[in-house]
Amino acid sequence: MKKVACFLLLCLVFLPLQAQDRLSFSVEMEAGGGFGNGPRFVASPQFVAQYEWGNGFKVGAGTGIRYAKPCYYVSYRNGAESREYCDEVDVPIFLRATYGNGSLYSLYACLDAGYSIGGLFIMEGIFTTREHSYNGLFLEPQVGWITGEHSAFVLGILLQQSTFRKIVSNRTGDIISRSSSTQKTLTPALTLRYCFTF
Repeated sequence: MKKVACFLLLCLVFLPLQAQDRLSFSVEMEAGGGFGNGPRFVASPQFVAQYEWGNGFKVGAGTGIRYAKPCYYVSYRNGAESREYCDEVDVPIFLRATYGNGSLYSLYACLDAGYSIGGLFIMEGIFTTREHSYNGLFLEPQVGWITGEHSAFVLGILLQQSTFRKIVSNRTGDIISRSSSTQKTLTPALTLRYCFTF
């Protein structure tokens, strides 16, 4: 998946010169927060290249650097729930499909699908070698609003593959029961992105 995404990104960058009028680029800044077992916070500057196929369809690829504070530990103790979060920096690589007429003050829809490569894991202010919690496959369906000739705002739901440890413990009298498992699932985050297109 990583190699395919990199190859497609390179193909978009090196399209023939006669196709440049159909090629667009955008610099974007995304921020958001999770719910459920999603991250407490996520922020990412991104760069995207897209090619216009016609009839409002565009396809492209992008990459960025993402800082996230994902949940890596969920504890249920006698019905009380608590979560612990860590800091991670990773590199998302994705393909993007967009549909919209591109006119000023109009809505459009897009879908990002890709893979996030784990980079740095930070806990209590130091870098560690622990396995990353917030990396792997992701999907992000989005709805955007074109607000100017070069700008747009986009609302999306990021569904990022995430790994966290789940511990359930119950105490009944003098008896304590405890179970532990590792969960790997798509965790949700609501995101807002500003795009500058050129």
